[in-house]
Amino acid sequence: MNGAYWLNRRVKVAAWTDLFMRGETHATVIKVGQKILTVRGERSGRTFKFRIPGDEANPALWIA
Repeated sequence: MNGAYWLNRRVKVAAWTDLFMRGETHATVIKVGQKILTVRGERSGRTFKFRIPGDEANPALWIA
């Protein structure tokens, strides 16, 4: 489990993602896998999956 994320943690969505363009600026972590992070958008309530950021320069999610 990635130490930077844990369940029920609020995360901010990066402005360059499609999710942000659809109006989701924040999400809540609902499942943490080995390489996939599942979040629920606060605005729509839909679930979305993201790769867990490693050493990427521009991660799609960060702690809000």
